[in-house]
Amino acid sequence: MQCLFATSLTMADGILTPAVSVTSAVAGIGVAQPSIINSIVPVSIAFLLLLFFVQQFGTAKLAFIFSPGKTNCSMNSPSLFEVGFVVSCIWFLLLAGTGIYNITFYPGVFRALDPSRAIMRMLN
Repeated sequence: MQCLFATSLTMADGILTPAVSVTSAVAGIGVAQPSIINSIVPVSIAFLLLLFFVQQFGTAKLAFIFSPGKTNCSMNSPSLFEVGFVVSCIWFLLLAGTGIYNITFYPGVFRALDPSRAIMRMLN
């Protein structure tokens, strides 16, 4: 009985996690673009179907589409890794720059690191 329960949890996890991840990502787009709020579910279904049908070509090719820096490369093509590494570095530098820029305008975000605020929140 315990094995059946563990299998059903794994199956549910494998089915629900991608759906929730894609739906929450599309809902995040809806925050920036309110016109898409009414079509979050259809857009999420379209993304999931697209990923499902592209997956037959192999997860390595699918991974390359989303992140060229994370794919395996042989000694014959080091430029693929170098490009992915540079793109990843640029991405992280832009994230850091955006964070520093926003902290200069909203230094109050550091109050989130104060543990007394969490304790007060839990007591209320």
